[in-house]
Amino acid sequence: MNYQNIVYSVVTFTLFIGLAMTYSTAGMAVAEENGLLENIQLVMLVAALVSAVFITKQASNKSLRYIGVGFILLTIGFFVREFDVRGTDAPSWLIWIGSPNGSLIITLAMFIPYIIYSVINLRFAWSAAMQLLNTYHFARLMLVLFFLMLGGAYDREWIQSVHGMFYEEFYETIAWWFYAWSLFKLTPAQMQRDNAFYARPPSHAKLDVRD
Repeated sequence: MNYQNIVYSVVTFTLFIGLAMTYSTAGMAVAEENGLLENIQLVMLVAALVSAVFITKQASNKSLRYIGVGFILLTIGFFVREFDVRGTDAPSWLIWIGSPNGSLIITLAMFIPYIIYSVINLRFAWSAAMQLLNTYHFARLMLVLFFLMLGGAYDREWIQSVHGMFYEEFYETIAWWFYAWSLFKLTPAQMQRDNAFYARPPSHAKLDVRD
C-alpha cells in the first residue's frame, strides 16, 4: 500500500474542509493581507522550494537538473509575489521585495540568465521540457495552474462574490499545496520509490532519473 497517497488524500480533504470551516468561524480576517491563508501559502512555497533544491541536488542527469533549477527560480518568484509586508514595521528593503515592482524585478533578474541559457541550448531545453510534459507530474502542475486561474478570476473580479477575497486566497492555498506536493513527488528519490511501487507503470508516467 502506498501510504504517501493516503496521506496526500487525507491532507487535501482536510485542507479543503478545514479552510472552509475556518472561514465560517473567523470570517474574512483569514483572507486578509498577512492573514492565516497567506501565511499557509508561504509555508507551502518554502516546502516546495526545499523539494526543488532536492530535485537539483539529487539529479543524476542534466535534464532533470535543468528542470530543478527552473523550479527553484519559479518558486522563489512565487514566494516574493506572495510575500507582502506592506503596512508593517518591516525594513524598507523588505517591503520593497514584497511590492509588485520589487517582486517583478527580482523574478526577471533571476529568469533572464535562465532564459538566455535555454535559448542558447534550445534543443536541450526543449528535450528536457518535453520529458516533463510527458509525465503525470505535468498533469499535477496543470491542476496548480487551474486553481491559480480560479483564484485570479476572483482577484480581478471576473467572478463577482461578496466572499471573493476568501475564494481568491482559498484557491491559491489549494494551488500551492498541489504545487508543493508535485515538486516533492518530482524529487529523484520519490520517483524511484514510485516506479518501484507500481509494478507496471505506464510508459509515459515517469521521468528518466538515470544518467
